[in-house]
Order: sequence, then C-alpha cells, then structure tokens
Amino acid sequence: MRLIEGLRFLVEVVAILGLFSVSVIQISWLEKFLFFLLAVLLILFWARYMAPKSPHAFKKWHRLVAETSIFILVSGSFWHLYGLQIGILYLALSFGSLGLLYYFQLE
Repeated sequence: MRLIEGLRFLVEVVAILGLFSVSVIQISWLEKFLFFLLAVLLILFWARYMAPKSPHAFKKWHRLVAETSIFILVSGSFWHLYGLQIGILYLALSFGSLGLLYYFQLE
C-alpha cells in the first residue's frame, strides 16, 4: 500500500515540477506565464480542496471528479510542453495510481 501512496505522491510532485519547469523551456513568455500561473493555481486548489486535513476537503465523487480533471489538464499540458509520449506516460501513471487508490480504498 505504501508503494501506491508513494506513486501517487510522485505523480503530484511531477505535475507541479513539470509545470514550473517552463522557465527553462524555449516557449513564448506568454506560455511561460500561463503554465506558471496554472502551477500556482493547482497548488492553491490542491491545498484547499484536496489535502486530507483541510476543513474544505472534497469527499467521495467530488474528489474523484476534481482529481480526474486535474490529471487530464496536467497530461494535456505535458503533451503541449514535452510531447505526446510524455503526456500519455503521465496520463497512464496518474490514472493508474488513481485507480489503485480507489480500488484499495486508500483515499
């Protein structure tokens, strides 16, 4: 079970680091700003609504919808920034960890 939770943590960290790394990628300043803003907004959203000890934490299907939406958004961002293979790899890992978490009821 720790392996599944570790994979989930890794997926979350990679999402934020991948979006913050736009500062070193050769894309327009507007794209850099937008992806940086997206990373900040994801951190704030996750801290308020997804953190287990937050008083505003989503439960059950609200949480599942939010997680699914976030992982799709980040996968699409990775596809745009790093290419199709990275986007698909992130999508597979994120949905794999999400499926395992809900299958083993670790949420």
